[in-house]
Amino acid sequence: YHDAGQFGPAAQYLEYGLSLDATQWQARQYLANCYLQLGRTADALSQFEQVLQANPDPGLRAWVDGMKAQAR
Repeated sequence: YHDAGQFGPAAQYLEYGLSLDATQWQARQYLANCYLQLGRTADALSQFEQVLQANPDPGLRAWVDGMKAQAR
């Protein structure tokens, strides 16, 4: 669903998958992107923060910080 641009259904499947195994940071990153595409910026940023806890990435950190600055 995600790759087809169907972000609502993709988010539902990803939420379900994460309810079964919350350690899957890749799924969480896809979920964050879905939320962003759906206009749920605060939810997206929260998910990206969780991704960064599991997978510290300087590029993603800079991007998230930039998004937070824009959201203010």
